[in-house]
Amino acid sequence: MMSDNRVTYHEIDFLLPAQRFNIHFSYISQKGLPFIREFVLRLVHVAPMSKAQISTYFGFSRREAEEAIEDLVQRGELTLSTDGRLTLTDKSNGYFSQIGEIPQLSTVQDSGATLSFELATFSCFSNQDVQDRWKAGIRLKIDDNNASQSERLVEKHFQHQFNQILDKGYLSHQLTQDSKEQPSVYTVNSVNKLRQLPLRLTTKFQMDNEGKSVEREDYSRINIIRHKSHAL
Repeated sequence: MMSDNRVTYHEIDFLLPAQRFNIHFSYISQKGLPFIREFVLRLVHVAPMSKAQISTYFGFSRREAEEAIEDLVQRGELTLSTDGRLTLTDKSNGYFSQIGEIPQLSTVQDSGATLSFELATFSCFSNQDVQDRWKAGIRLKIDDNNASQSERLVEKHFQHQFNQILDKGYLSHQLTQDSKEQPSVYTVNSVNKLRQLPLRLTTKFQMDNEGKSVEREDYSRINIIRHKSHAL
């Protein structure tokens, strides 16, 4: 087999121990508000308003204005000051970072996923990359503590890698479909190990057109060079 004037004369599969986990977590997402609710809050955020001013601005009837305002009062987002004008509460003030900005509501939601992590550096990889065969390959040795404490370590690495895991499409699309900004992990509720499995890494040994061995290139998908070189 030749590629870019290189001849592959041998291939070896290295089997990196991995485990699959069931992870339940809570995440924070930023969501926009319904049209009327958003623009009433944006108007009052600019300056306190009377009920009549809000009614005139939106062209509401008195009843429509009362219903819209009452809904926001019940939600704890508007309050009536002593001078008869409506102002934002501390809660709704938190939706804004500056004047004129679109309000964003932070919500905490629950989700879960079944994810695979190799046990050398605890990088998450696609479940589709797994072949449940430990044969015809060289098994790489890992730190025994990584296997025995894998649930605790995966909890930490899942939080650190959350954005990467999300970008790779390993999590439910529901996490981003209603959010205007990328969600963030709020807390990891549980991590349960499901089973042991191998991550098969194929290494090609090649020589150039002069018959000289070509140095192997780094794996781009997973950072295990240090562990692999120790095994060799």
